[in-house]
Amino acid sequence: MKINIQKLSEGIHEVSEEISAEDLGLSQTVKTVGKLKLNAFVDKFEDSFRIKLNIIVDLIERCDKCLEEFNAEIDESGEQIYQVGEGDYTDDDIEVLPDNTREIDLSKLIIEVFLINRPIQKICREDCRGLCPDCGKNLNQTICSCKSERIDPRLEKLKSLIK
Repeated sequence: MKINIQKLSEGIHEVSEEISAEDLGLSQTVKTVGKLKLNAFVDKFEDSFRIKLNIIVDLIERCDKCLEEFNAEIDESGEQIYQVGEGDYTDDDIEVLPDNTREIDLSKLIIEVFLINRPIQKICREDCRGLCPDCGKNLNQTICSCKSERIDPRLEKLKSLIK
């Protein structure tokens, strides 16, 4: 997604676009059901641009507990401030662009918002029981006959104190 800033007047502008994961180079990382829906709010003040980005996409994830695939909707936001040319700002969070910049490419910001805000552990549902550590059966679908009394080997000596 690129935003042409040449003829942008001061104030807030909204830009919407749909883009595929392949266009961003994310097709190896994620499986999407559709395209990423992007809404960017561009607030221009002199040579500074504050961009608030919202991303909505449906993904096919794999549960980290039971290994089954499930659909998940991602709705995440992020923002970045861009400064064209050297300005009065010296903040490290501000990305300084060359004086002759005509458009701002938001690909880097999209990827950061999308990847950083995704959950570390992906779980299909809150009460997911996962896989049996002995036989490997999905405990959400069946009940196995394995003994569920497992003791951490590091704590096994403490079991003698319970008697």
